[in-house]
Amino acid sequence: MSSHGWSSIVGGFGMLCVWAASFLVTHAVTVQRNETIFNDFCKKTTTCEVLKYNTCLGSPLPYTHTSLVLAEDSSTQDEAFEKLAMWSGLRNAPRCWAVIQPLLCAVYMPKCDNGQVELPSQHLCQATRRPCSIVDQERGWPNFLKCEETDKYPMGCTNEVQKLKFNTSGQCEAPLVKTDVQASWYKDVEGCGIQCNNPLFTDEEHSDMHAYIAVFGTVTLLCTFFTLATFLADWKNSNRYPAVILFYINTCFFMGSIGWLAQFMDGARKEIVCKSDNTMRLGEPS
Repeated sequence: MSSHGWSSIVGGFGMLCVWAASFLVTHAVTVQRNETIFNDFCKKTTTCEVLKYNTCLGSPLPYTHTSLVLAEDSSTQDEAFEKLAMWSGLRNAPRCWAVIQPLLCAVYMPKCDNGQVELPSQHLCQATRRPCSIVDQERGWPNFLKCEETDKYPMGCTNEVQKLKFNTSGQCEAPLVKTDVQASWYKDVEGCGIQCNNPLFTDEEHSDMHAYIAVFGTVTLLCTFFTLATFLADWKNSNRYPAVILFYINTCFFMGSIGWLAQFMDGARKEIVCKSDNTMRLGEPS
């Protein structure tokens, strides 16, 4: 091949390299610019201050500075800490507590670095609405915790608080007990159902009622049994109207008495009154 041909190939290859380098530089600048815009969208300019408390709701914070610009009901870190303690009452609603902890920490004790505070994401906020519906029903969400404020809760942002592992688990407050069966949940308190033993009565009152049922159930069973036995002994003459009506009435009372006394069999009362998750059975099998 002539020298002219080689020079053409080398020149073309050089142009290709220049074009590729130009493309990569342009792409890198574009990515960096988009990343900068994204970061600005997920942060807010403010004044940072040193964290006075290094934990939030019992979980250690991996940063040293914060800002109170997002917590509109607090003017000092001490006040923000007190507000968090008030929100801790939601521990009694386990499913709510599991999702609201990151949101509360992202608002009351957010990460602040170089005059930029991280904003909680829209997803982080929306995740609390259904499990924490009791908040909306009882008092309503404060304005700074409403997800409609899209400038405070932008879409698609990541937050340092979301990486935390919260070491506190919610517990249901008596007379509610923890359950994963949705059909057993008490209204607006997801994850909790009414305990098996009726909370309106004491253990002593339950015992008295059991004794009452045992005595009168046994008396009814014996009376109806002897009545039925009398009918059956002379069934040829008893099987006539209107006497036969009494036979069927006593049959119903006899079967009903057996139903009431069935709870006194070994372990039967719990199976009859309680569901498998130890919540109260409300007229339906499970």
